[in-house]
Amino acid sequence: MAVTFPDQNRIVPCDPLWCFIPTEQVACHSVDRGAVLVHEATRLRRCGGHWQRLQLLLPR
Repeated sequence: MAVTFPDQNRIVPCDPLWCFIPTEQVACHSVDRGAVLVHEATRLRRCGGHWQRLQLLLPR
């Protein structure tokens, strides 16, 4: 759903995130975009308290 580059503190969402994953949960234990991005953010090296440095590359 997304690719994380820890050294660059960057998350790059893939097309399925925008096409197939809803913005909000539709059922218990389902996945939404926010959950995917939080999951990917846990892979960043500089995540703790540095959200202003996070680069999320959104589709144009």
